[in-house]
This record gives sequence, structure tokens and C-alpha cells, in this order.
Amino acid sequence: MTYRDAVLLLMFAVQGMAFATTAGDTDAAERARIERSRAQAEARFLAEESACYQKFAVNACLEAAKGARRQTLGTLRREENQLNDARRKRDAAARLEDIAERSSPETLQRAQERRDRALEASGRRTQRLQAIEAARGASAAEAPRPPRQAPPAGKAASAADNAGATAQENKFTEAQRRKDRRDKKRADKNKPPAAPLPDPR
Repeated sequence: MTYRDAVLLLMFAVQGMAFATTAGDTDAAERARIERSRAQAEARFLAEESACYQKFAVNACLEAAKGARRQTLGTLRREENQLNDARRKRDAAARLEDIAERSSPETLQRAQERRDRALEASGRRTQRLQAIEAARGASAAEAPRPPRQAPPAGKAASAADNAGATAQENKFTEAQRRKDRRDKKRADKNKPPAAPLPDPR
């Protein structure tokens, strides 16, 4: 896509934006007009530039076309800056109005009332939760516990003896394995060296 095609596309897009603006939105309409004028200035410059290459004094013609474009774009830039300044002033005035409204006595009174209602609701919730917890604690304390049944004396003693004997056997077996491994390592260290291989000659 060439520069000229891009400018033409921009012109058509700006014209479409201009149709989309409403009658009451003068700021957007002015911005659309500026963009449309800017696109027209670029298109006019491209047309003049291509015409300059057909003339004898090309450089003088190009300088005149660039000067005209620069002047038009400068005017449009100043208009756009004025619109930006006006919008900034409107936004600042709206912010100041919003701050003044938020800091008005009526607004502060409403905010205090909302805070008081929220605190009151939170206090009621806390009281309900405490009452529920107290009721749970009281019902748990009042509930009778079933008596613990002791296991029969013979069975408990035999189970404990069996567990102790099994643990003792496991310890003894592990100790025996360690001793056997240690003895095997010592025996391997004390072996005489292997006989040398016969001479291949």
C-alpha cells in the first residue's frame, strides 16, 4: 500500500466518522472536521507533488506545496489544541464539582449513616454467632459421655506381649544381618591376591 492509498483510506474513514457523530456532540464533530481537513490537505499535497514532477522547476514547486501543507496542518493543529484545552477545562470542572458534591454536608451525613448501619449489622451478626457458639458449648457440656470400656485384661496383655516380642525379634534379626555383612567385608579384605596370568610367550 502506497502513501497515497493510506491517505485516501484515512479520508474515507474520517468521513465515515463524521457521519457517525450526533448533532449534539460538537466536540466530536469538530475533531472529525479537523481530521477530514487534515486528510484533504495530505491528498492535495500528494496531487500537487505529482504535478510538480511534470514541471521544469520541480524544487520550487515542491517547496511551495510543502509550505501550503505545513500552513494548513499548523492551523489544524492549533484548532485541535484548542479543543484539547477546552476538554481539559471541562474535565477539571467536572472533577471539582464531583469533589464538592462528595464533600458536601449531606453527602458526608449519608456516608456516616451508611457506616453506622454497617457497624450495627456487623454487631448483630457477631452477637448471633456468639450465641450459637455458646449454645453449642452448653449442649456439648451437658451431653453424657458413654463410659469407656476397658479391654479384657487377658487380651490386652497378650497383644502387648506379642507386639513387644515381634519388635525384639526384628531388632535381633537386623543386628545379625549387619554383623554378617561386616564379617564378609573383613574376609574379602584378608584374601590373598589372585595369581598372575601366565606369560603369553
